[in-house]
Amino acid sequence: MHALRFILLITLLGCTRLDHRCVSEEQPVEIRGTSLLGLMPPGSSAKLLLNAYACNEPRRGDIVVHRFAGNRDPVVKILAAVPGDTFSIDDCPPDDVLPRRCLILRGKTSRTSEGTTYLLQPKEEALLGEYVRSNAGVIPPSTYLLLSNRQSGTVDSRQFGLVSRADLLGPLQR
Repeated sequence: MHALRFILLITLLGCTRLDHRCVSEEQPVEIRGTSLLGLMPPGSSAKLLLNAYACNEPRRGDIVVHRFAGNRDPVVKILAAVPGDTFSIDDCPPDDVLPRRCLILRGKTSRTSEGTTYLLQPKEEALLGEYVRSNAGVIPPSTYLLLSNRQSGTVDSRQFGLVSRADLLGPLQR
């Protein structure tokens, strides 16, 4: 089992320690999109622990609800990198059919929970590459990288960039 999948399963099952004193409300959430296929299919239910990050550090592997600028509804994504994590862009492993560019997190090619490599399109490489260059390849304080659980067909930090802690509404819990 991939390490990320294990972290995600623990998070979704609510087995992680979380100080609930700052949770202002538990809101029911129904997963509507397909960005978390393999983890939470459309129609899945969970609880948003609103404001949980007021007294808890967001953790790598958390499934989070993010207030996405320009989108009426918040989006649900995987918190893939936290402040201090290294990130870069490099050639994909040679087992991929075509030469492509990949997102590297903490020195390893990033993959979905099912093992699919996150490939970068030219615009995505340009956007994330600017963050890599301007931050010396380290996720800055109070900033996070969010990913879908799909290589393509969804919107995440590859399209909208790094996100501020202030825009994380809270983690999801099943």
